[in-house]
Amino acid sequence: MSFKKTLARIVLVGALAVEGLSGKVKADNLLTNPSFETGDLSGWIVNGDAQRGVVLDGTPFFSWIIQPEAVYSRSGDYALYTKLENWGPFENQHQPPICTFSQNVRVNRNVTYDVGYYTLTGSPGDYGQDSSNESIIIGGIETKINAGTPIGHSPEDFVHNHIYYTPNADKDILVTFKIDSPYPAWYWDYDVIHSYDDFHFSIVPEPLTIGLLSLGSLVLLRKRKNS
Repeated sequence: MSFKKTLARIVLVGALAVEGLSGKVKADNLLTNPSFETGDLSGWIVNGDAQRGVVLDGTPFFSWIIQPEAVYSRSGDYALYTKLENWGPFENQHQPPICTFSQNVRVNRNVTYDVGYYTLTGSPGDYGQDSSNESIIIGGIETKINAGTPIGHSPEDFVHNHIYYTPNADKDILVTFKIDSPYPAWYWDYDVIHSYDDFHFSIVPEPLTIGLLSLGSLVLLRKRKNS
């Protein structure tokens, strides 16, 4: 076999190995009820005054500003939604609505984790983009998520908002996903539904592990061909 063909096989097997590891990482998710398939917020610590809940995929919602509005899931039958409603007189300048979703997890020293979620809004028009402030708080350290919220209704339309986290010790920590309105409560033009799904706190496979799996798979392929 030529060098080019051998290299092509290694690349292909490496891709298959990564795909297989991705499925394993999803199975190794440290979060409870990450996709809300219980139909509720079981396993989550929820705080804040923003409207939120778990509903079936495609559930419609009324909005004063934007129609149509609906909640969509990325996988499964259910999704989390938030409605950061900002109605009130101009002089009523209290804090904008906020909502947090938290869980306690056990992490290991020097292991890298991928922490995040998928989101979109079903609202057409410019209101859907960048229409919430979002951040991930791990062990009291907050990281802002700068990605805007895309507009859409299919699994492919969801954006993956996430960060990487590597602890320096084995410990139990609290991870919080924070969502709040970018506008003060007196802002009259804001009434948007956001969909969230597939939250995760998962181990990132090391490059060496991927490489070994690739080579091992290549050996198995060669043995199968020769047998």
